Amino acid sequence: PSTWTDQFERRFYDADYSKIAPNLSKDTFAACFAYDKENEAAWRSYMYNNIKTNSLCFRLTINRKRLREAMKKDGRCVYYEGPVVYLREYTIANLHLCGAPGAKSLHNAFFHNRAFGHDDFLSLMLLKREFFKHENEIRYFAVPKQEIADEYIYIDLGLDPESNSIIEKVTVTRPFGNFKLTEEELDQIAEELPIDRDLLETFNPYDDYDG
Repeated sequence: PSTWTDQFERRFYDADYSKIAPNLSKDTFAACFAYDKENEAAWRSYMYNNIKTNSLCFRLTINRKRLREAMKKDGRCVYYEGPVVYLREYTIANLHLCGAPGAKSLHNAFFHNRAFGHDDFLSLMLLKREFFKHENEIRYFAVPKQEIADEYIYIDLGLDPESNSIIEKVTVTRPFGNFKLTEEELDQIAEELPIDRDLLETFNPYDDYDG
């Protein structure tokens, strides 16, 4: 969350909790996924950064049950997950104010009715403006049990389709023009990256139709 660029997403990460939770640790790793497998708006927004360089766009379809099991086996962190809650910008901006119209009940739920804990902190990390509602996200959080020297947490994704892979499918497209890749190009990607060829596919979101 410390790298999120949206000031409204970072609002509750950057906040000072010393008065209500003096021992709160903000050390948290996060990963965001969309519930929808087919979402043109989300696909377009995430591939936008690839347009200038004409870099390939990759969409990973994950098995949430297998990801959850892999998280439990990893002993370095405590893992949480939850759906993103989309709220009005006003509500997010004024949630810290106990008397703000339209935000009072939510304020009380987090800050007034009980002691503020790490679960509350992570729940605040699930709040996002309605402007991004089309993304329909779920977020996974990893909270280190102790200080970790490496700034990243790695989980074995198991990229062999016959070994209960967490990643079920990898869809590759170009960011514009001729979106679909050729079979030869997919073969080359499979050789260059640690991805089994059977997991790779390509599509054109604007003219692929099986009907």
